[in-house]
Amino acid sequence: MKRWLWIFLAAPALATGDAPVLTVLVRETPIRKSPQFYAASVATARLGDKLASIDGQAGWFRVVSGSKTGWVHQSAVTQRKVKLTASGGESSETTADEVTLAGKGFNESVEGSYRQKHPKSNFAAVESLLQTSVSEKDVLRFVHEGALGGAE
Repeated sequence: MKRWLWIFLAAPALATGDAPVLTVLVRETPIRKSPQFYAASVATARLGDKLASIDGQAGWFRVVSGSKTGWVHQSAVTQRKVKLTASGGESSETTADEVTLAGKGFNESVEGSYRQKHPKSNFAAVESLLQTSVSEKDVLRFVHEGALGGAE
C-alpha cells in the first residue's frame, strides 16, 4: 500500500489522539522501510521523540513521524509515560542517558554492584565499544556480501 494512503487512513486516529503514542528510549533508532532489522531506514528517531503507532506486527510498530511512515522495533520504544521525580517528590535534573539506562533497569547503583562482583571486567573496553559507530550502509553491505539473508 502506498505511504500516502497509510497516512490518509491513519489521519483520523492521529487527529483524535486515538493512536498509541510511543516514546523512544534509546539514543537513536532507525525508522525502517519494513519490519526487519536489515531493512533500509526512511528516517531516524531520537531519545525522547514521540511517535504515533498505527499498526503492529511481531515485535515491530508501524509509526508515523512527521511525513515519514515506517517501522521501529519494540525494544527501542515504550508506551508508558515517563515522569522524573526524586524519592521525596522533588523534580531533579536527569540526563537523557540516565533516562535510557533507568528505562532498561540499569543505574549507578546497579553498575557499582556489578563492578564489585566482577572486579576483573574490562570496563574501559566496554566504554570504547560503546563509542564505536558503523554506518547503516556498511552494515547492509556486510549483510549482502556475507549472504546473511533478510536484507532488502
